[in-house]
Amino acid sequence: MLNNDQSVISAVAGRQVRPDVVEGLKSASEKTGVSFEFLVAQATRESGLNPSAKASTTSARGLFQFTSQTWLEVYKANGSKYGQGDLAKKIKRNEDGSLEVADPAIRKAILDQRQNPEMSALMAAEYAKTNEKRLESRLNREVGPSELYLAHFLGPNGAARFLDVQEKAPEKVAAKILPAAARHNHSVFYEGNKPRSVAAVYSQVRDSIDGTIQRMAETRKAAQEPEPQIVEVRPALAPEVARAEAAKLRESARDSLISQVMPVLSANLALNRAEPSESRGNLNETPRVSLPMPPPLEHRPQAQGIDAGALETLMRRVRLSFLG
Repeated sequence: MLNNDQSVISAVAGRQVRPDVVEGLKSASEKTGVSFEFLVAQATRESGLNPSAKASTTSARGLFQFTSQTWLEVYKANGSKYGQGDLAKKIKRNEDGSLEVADPAIRKAILDQRQNPEMSALMAAEYAKTNEKRLESRLNREVGPSELYLAHFLGPNGAARFLDVQEKAPEKVAAKILPAAARHNHSVFYEGNKPRSVAAVYSQVRDSIDGTIQRMAETRKAAQEPEPQIVEVRPALAPEVARAEAAKLRESARDSLISQVMPVLSANLALNRAEPSESRGNLNETPRVSLPMPPPLEHRPQAQGIDAGALETLMRRVRLSFLG
């Protein structure tokens, strides 16, 4: 039965997922209030739930593929909530808005935490909460899981621009709307060498994010349903076959009863026909000393003999009643 988070996620992912990854996602959901299923769907799309994943074209690393600058931004804002205040304070903002850490060893220690499943999930959840407010303010409406994922993938400003075009002109080429993102994510913005439309990119993201969430719900539901009972249904017999089967059963029962009754009747008949000296023994014979003598009976009734003729008549009646 698929009755726990790891088995459900592994079933949806199609492979065994590391326990520390599942626990990290679950812990982040509980601590931040962000949907566990959403975090799983986002990490599945970003890294295939591999905390050691590395992008080949950018600085993105970890379960949620944070780039260096985005990680420093989110870590600086939220690290102190999760016991990382001392490290978060080492992150400074330059005049141009970029972030840096003066000590290379400390910078590496901070960036390496992207590969820690729980810390990466915590920062992703906090980033999602911030982006939700930004997007809803820009779009003046609530946003769903796929739209919130686009804010992680494209940044909140890029997602707002993309979603605005999706609503007004979804047939436009997505790579022309976000050329920088398209250069680093060719498989998302192009099908082979053919550029995808905004609607096609959005549909791909929706199938991935909303689809994973839906598959998790269906997997949990299937695990809770009892297994169906297999009932063997035998086909009905034709009337003539049913009568033949019933006749065979009656004949079998009759033969069984005769085989039990006849030996008893025959034995009683033989006993009745035997000579008194053969059937009852010599009354004057001295009993064996090794056998105890029974106590004398007062007024012992005389055994009544069985009428041989009446017994034979009874046997004939039994035969006739069973043999027809």
